[in-house]
Amino acid sequence: MIDFGTYERLLLNHPFKFGPDEVGYRKSDSDYTCANCAHFYTRKLDGFTVCEIMRPSEEEIESVDPRWVCDFQNDGDEYPFQEE
Repeated sequence: MIDFGTYERLLLNHPFKFGPDEVGYRKSDSDYTCANCAHFYTRKLDGFTVCEIMRPSEEEIESVDPRWVCDFQNDGDEYPFQEE
């Protein structure tokens, strides 16, 4: 059983996530979408969609829209929006 101190230490190591403005989160007008990104996944428990690097809101009560995209879109091989 995990005690409260261990739980607090786990939360301190929780990875930092960017906000939507920091990553350019926006409605996609191309085939590049969150749904096709290596950072995007759907929780099996409840179908909530999540990004590994960005939170749509501080409270994290809003799912990541699979039809949207950000500047860190990654299909697993490359970052199409990365500047040369």
